[in-house]
Amino acid sequence: MEYQHLRPTELAFLTHLSNAEGKVLMRFTIINLVMEGVLEGKVKHTENGTVTKLSKGEQFYSFTPRAYEKIFLSYFKDDQEDIYTIKTLLQKVKEDISPKDFLNKYIKQEPSIQKYLGKGFLNQLSSTVKLSLEGKKMVSNLLAYLKERNNTYKYTMSESRKLAVLQEMGSLALLLPSFDQEILPQFKLLIKSKIQTAGDEKIDDFENYFDEAPLFLGSLQLIYKIGGIDESGDTDSQDDGGEGA
Repeated sequence: MEYQHLRPTELAFLTHLSNAEGKVLMRFTIINLVMEGVLEGKVKHTENGTVTKLSKGEQFYSFTPRAYEKIFLSYFKDDQEDIYTIKTLLQKVKEDISPKDFLNKYIKQEPSIQKYLGKGFLNQLSSTVKLSLEGKKMVSNLLAYLKERNNTYKYTMSESRKLAVLQEMGSLALLLPSFDQEILPQFKLLIKSKIQTAGDEKIDDFENYFDEAPLFLGSLQLIYKIGGIDESGDTDSQDDGGEGA
């Protein structure tokens, strides 16, 4: 499966070229870094209750980040730990790079996806985004896989089987259309289980990872509604990067 070497952020962009938003892709990026163990959370007790602060995870130094992932990781210096929640980290990143620039200067220029995009795409002044023949084939295969996995998850009654589906999918679970409403609770349990398996029994407040972040939908939500990408692979991307909140 040729799409497995791509990150969820990149696949989210490729599966809905016409309405990609920089702010949504930022969320995909940071949540994937948590899932991959590059970042992890530590529970802090405050006057108002508990809050989960991010810190360097077990995979922080072994992980090879893309250029757009380095933006997030650059805020975690050796002498700076447990400063940001997901929400405050996103706010900090947006102060330094707008969602529009994140989309246009980083995601669209990511070397790993260039072969999936048609000629002329590197012209930053062009609003037209096309999939190459290889890109259309890859996206078609990805959509078929995600639809099958989503149906399997949706109609499976066993909680253990639901977790098994997510375990098998890994970070691709982020792309499922019903991620927010149906899969996120199981996803939290899955990652919490991973953290505890790694020997970190102190983390017991994983809910705060996602409850502090703005709601986002799986990248295929719109594609299901409109029936997919057209035969030519052409879309007219007029997105401003999602500057809004």
